[in-house]
Amino acid sequence: MKKTKGMLDQMERRNDSNKWHLVMSKREALIKIGKSIGVKWPKSPRTMKIADIEKLIRAANKTEGEKPRMSEVYTLKQLYEMQKELDVRIIKEKGLEGVDLLPNTVLALQVEVGELANEWRGFKHWSNDQSPRTKKIHSDRDAYLETNPLLEEYVDCLHFNLSLYRQLNLNISNYLHEDLSGDLTGLTEAFIHAFDWASKIYWATTTKRPSMAEKSLYRLTDVLLTIAKLLGFTRDQIAEAYIAKNKTNHDRQTNGY
Repeated sequence: MKKTKGMLDQMERRNDSNKWHLVMSKREALIKIGKSIGVKWPKSPRTMKIADIEKLIRAANKTEGEKPRMSEVYTLKQLYEMQKELDVRIIKEKGLEGVDLLPNTVLALQVEVGELANEWRGFKHWSNDQSPRTKKIHSDRDAYLETNPLLEEYVDCLHFNLSLYRQLNLNISNYLHEDLSGDLTGLTEAFIHAFDWASKIYWATTTKRPSMAEKSLYRLTDVLLTIAKLLGFTRDQIAEAYIAKNKTNHDRQTNGY
């Protein structure tokens, strides 16, 4: 795409706006984390600088360094807590109390895994275009917004994966990651395994085998985190994209999605 000076100016404004949007979602997540670990705020954290909030969290965690990385602040446990809050809100606002949502969640996760594979494109041997879709330009009024479809689809998978921990009443803190990249032939096999383990979660719950469901969910999480590694995503990228999408999902509920 040929960029004129005017378009570049629009892109610059878009970047500033997008950065502001991310900082706002980051602030909300930091406040939640601070609350969960008992940070004592000297004043309302909504009026504090992001760096000052991070400093207080770092002190509470007794970590070192001038600025914590996103992956150090946003652990899988913290992302799970954000997902749990969203799930509880959806269940309440949609009147889904007491409804078994696991079948829907398993299917939704498999759909997202398929969409992620579609954005990756590496399995399409019939196509000359097997390049991953990592950049998409959206026109938004007088600005152009750039997104990463591959990363967006990945965090959608992660949303439903974390939701399954809540539905199976499993403590995600007990999960110990095993890198499977050395055991898989590549991403195609990894995607197939993701579908397989998701299906096993469903069948284990319908046949009332909780230990099998637990094992299958842990293995599914292993596969998804291995897929992230094979796709080249960093923990920081995943955390940032997850937080941004979590905020979008809350906004959707507010707007009657």
